[in-house]
Amino acid sequence: MAIPIIIFLLLYLMMVTFFILFSIFLLYHAVRFGVATMANMTTMIIYLAVSAGLLFFSYIYIARIDWSLKLIIF
Repeated sequence: MAIPIIIFLLLYLMMVTFFILFSIFLLYHAVRFGVATMANMTTMIIYLAVSAGLLFFSYIYIARIDWSLKLIIF
């Protein structure tokens, strides 16, 4: 029995989609209901930079994988 490895990519993309949606929700509430201080803005910028960096490096890693392979279970 073999499972196409692209299923793992689709699961990862679903998790990334949820992460982006929750990040938009978080940033909206931080801007809308948070106090407009330098600490709040710095925290949001750091959060966005780290998130973008993680997504960028995961893309670089994922782009090198041959997604036509199959994972043999039995």
